[in-house]
Amino acid sequence: MTRLDVYDVLVAGRAVDGRGDPLTGVRVECDRPGTRTRIASGGQFVVAGVAGLVFPHLATAADSVTVRLEAPGRETFELAVPLAAGSVPPVLLGDVEIPGPAVGVAGQVRREDLSQDPIPGALIRFVTDASVPGLFPLALRIGVPGARAATTTTVRATTVASAGAPVSCPAGARAGDEVLAATGIAAGTILRAGPREQYLQVRAVVGDLLLLTRPLAVSLAPGATLEPVTITPSGPTRTVVRPLAAGDCLVALDADLTADTVRVTDGVTGETTDHATGARADAAGFYQIGGVRGVDAVAVKATAAGLAGAQPPTVWRPDESRPVNPLDLSVRP
Repeated sequence: MTRLDVYDVLVAGRAVDGRGDPLTGVRVECDRPGTRTRIASGGQFVVAGVAGLVFPHLATAADSVTVRLEAPGRETFELAVPLAAGSVPPVLLGDVEIPGPAVGVAGQVRREDLSQDPIPGALIRFVTDASVPGLFPLALRIGVPGARAATTTTVRATTVASAGAPVSCPAGARAGDEVLAATGIAAGTILRAGPREQYLQVRAVVGDLLLLTRPLAVSLAPGATLEPVTITPSGPTRTVVRPLAAGDCLVALDADLTADTVRVTDGVTGETTDHATGARADAAGFYQIGGVRGVDAVAVKATAAGLAGAQPPTVWRPDESRPVNPLDLSVRP
């Protein structure tokens, strides 16, 4: 008999992927002294210990324990498990998803006719469709800058309007930079930058240098356009139903939301970020959307000005083994 045989089960669950399938090769750790962990077949895991020693004040005061889960090819996942005052372990977590690696989807958009000509400027979105029940997806053109929790993070439609003449960023800038070289811009200005419509706010101006409130998410090419804009919340608000990791572009919501631009608000910190939605095809009709994880399938649709776009969405099933999944699309005239 091992010591674990006489311990109480404190926390139990099953580690799964985004499709709900059990993971193999899982490791589990717990930060609380006096606990032991075990992994069984099918992704089942337990945290055990003598309840009265691990949680000596649980009868009158709430407590919590942090469980860390690791699986091959996936980032370490930390889970804070709360225990209410007066409760009696175990806490049964059920299925616990360990997020997989983010993947992207890329391809070319063409006319669905005999010409099959590429469509420059086509808009590619993730859409709500009966073929993928229960998923209300939104594609951000640039991913969120940091982790965002489910249920406390909201997404609201916005209206973006020009607020001045565009200026050039002659030297460009790299992702992660917090300074841009440009003239004619005042502190506090919100800028729409580059072809991917990255939204930036100027914290201060020192000579011809613009100091930003947060680092650039994507690089700007030399000569990139910086356009002053105003952003006004103007549409419905939705709640995020799946946690987001830094760089995620696929946002799962509690209801459908169609908007050209949105504001993502972290309900815990109050931090907001503004985003264009969908991806724009380049001059040759090529597009790419990254930052997709944790879904079995998502419906994708391309539209273009002057074309009916009556074709049904294409169901894409992300392959986590390929960093970029190929997916060509077409638009009906």
